[in-house]
Amino acid sequence: MWIQHLRTNQLEVLGLDKGGIEEVRLEDYIVSGLVDFNDVAYDDHADLLYDLAGQTVKHFLGYLSEEDTRKVLRLHQRDIARFIHAQMQGHYWEDEVDYEVKISKGFTELKSSAYTASEKDTVLDFHISPSDMALPEVLVKKESAVRWCRHASDYARTYDGKPWQYLLIPHDAVSDNMTLAWFAGQFGD
Repeated sequence: MWIQHLRTNQLEVLGLDKGGIEEVRLEDYIVSGLVDFNDVAYDDHADLLYDLAGQTVKHFLGYLSEEDTRKVLRLHQRDIARFIHAQMQGHYWEDEVDYEVKISKGFTELKSSAYTASEKDTVLDFHISPSDMALPEVLVKKESAVRWCRHASDYARTYDGKPWQYLLIPHDAVSDNMTLAWFAGQFGD
């Protein structure tokens, strides 16, 4: 029986009975346990995994019959794999990787987006300048944005997130040396 904890994503095997997977080779019990680890790549290290598994099987066969060794490997597969994996961690290494650093500055043009509206709704012109604050379309957009921020803040409170705040900032007020706190003080309600 496999148990996966939703909170931690931890996976446990409660145990295998006679209906469990019967591997052809004894080493397969160990290898199948090792490949469950995220940092073990079977495709890249199959030879090494089978070598380690073979050493472990040879150790058990030194004092157990093949049938008893199979039982031990089936019932303690996860613990044996965890023990071998812990030993593998002491020999883990990683090549240095070069990343191409690309620094860009400025703005990119927003692509036009499609939106839908009910045929009963009046289509709003989303190209109205924020300086035309008295226009009814701008006021409706602002009310929608404020309501959206209120809903987002309510949701954020359920997981101790930060509150959302609507700010209408004129484009000519934006500068590299401005902070969000300054914008909130200048343009917040």
